[in-house]
Amino acid sequence: MASGRSLRRVIRHSWGNFLHFEAAPGPEDAERWPSLFESHVRTSQLSRHTAFSWEGYERGASDSFVRRGYHFLESVIMEAHQLTPAGAVAIEVDMRRIDGDIDWEKLVDFTCTRATRSTPKQTISSI
Repeated sequence: MASGRSLRRVIRHSWGNFLHFEAAPGPEDAERWPSLFESHVRTSQLSRHTAFSWEGYERGASDSFVRRGYHFLESVIMEAHQLTPAGAVAIEVDMRRIDGDIDWEKLVDFTCTRATRSTPKQTISSI
């Protein structure tokens, strides 16, 4: 693997799985990254998408992916090195563990409803 662009992790997310890299893609990664996705994700489950993300603000050779039909999306992710406990919550909240199929259906429905209300124009440096 090219130095600085090694695979950090395979991320299994509610909207789909993706590969996360240390740095933006280089010119040779337009062929290499999809092959890695095939071996790490698509072989283990049915998947109709291919998605990648990386750390940092550089776009690298992401245009080589766009020329192959990928869409480039960008967002800023906040990171905290230390968390400060929140004060008292001003609204009543029911917090509990998701339990059973009905709870999971409600969560998926809520997540999908929220996603269709506002389609983000920018979402990590990713292709």
